[in-house]
Amino acid sequence: MTSIDNIEQLVLQLNSSWFESKKEWFVKETFYSKNHERIFEEWEEPNWVWDDETNIVIELPPHNFVIYKNFNEYCWNGYYWQGLYEHEEEIAELPTNASRIADGILSEIAIVLKGIVEVKVNHKIILNSIDTISNALEDLQSVNSSEEYLEFLTFFLFKTKQKISKEYGHFKRAYDISESYKDKLDFNLKQDELAALLYILFKAEFINTPSGDTSLYLNFCKNYFHFKNQKKDLEFAPAKGIIKKFSEARGPGYSTKARESIITRLKKAFDEL
Repeated sequence: MTSIDNIEQLVLQLNSSWFESKKEWFVKETFYSKNHERIFEEWEEPNWVWDDETNIVIELPPHNFVIYKNFNEYCWNGYYWQGLYEHEEEIAELPTNASRIADGILSEIAIVLKGIVEVKVNHKIILNSIDTISNALEDLQSVNSSEEYLEFLTFFLFKTKQKISKEYGHFKRAYDISESYKDKLDFNLKQDELAALLYILFKAEFINTPSGDTSLYLNFCKNYFHFKNQKKDLEFAPAKGIIKKFSEARGPGYSTKARESIITRLKKAFDEL
């Protein structure tokens, strides 16, 4: 089985039988309050310090302690002071805490990520893992659509994504930074003017295009050159249509306005050298 399959199988352990078992143990728990419908306990413990100068014990306000755990939190992690999960090794029937399922998921993700250094690949693996979790949860919902169960599954997804974010959030930050700083070159030209400039460079044989083949030249320009988009408040846009514009620039009927604009600017630059 692949790690993705293992992730799915881990999530599917949180089935209806597991959920019902959690409910049964929840009401048997130490400090379970029927009135509060949750695990609830509060108490005080003495608080004091020893004063070395006077050799007197100084009493301070007592420490207040509260245990407050609702059912979703208990499903996630049932461990607390004097709770049954303090003795889970002795009580084999206790259902697995959902947080352990999440830890298992993170272990499977770590296996897939091991040795991979490409930011985009790492980011995609994380997204695919989250999609796998979500799809498995949808499978569970299709069997049991009770509101209480759906609420827990939503809670589980939230908590698991928190764990993933804490462990691997740096991959997303690195991906976002890499995407915001893509290699590109902005031209203060409209797209037809940019096409005219590229044609002039080609015509002057400044660009090495063996046998007149412009495909590599133009594909590079399409991927890395941006023109000033007149329709979007002068934002720079990828020159995705540059191949078509270049083809038009080679034709006899091409707009002389764009070509003349480029020639005029080049002449001005030469005059100022």
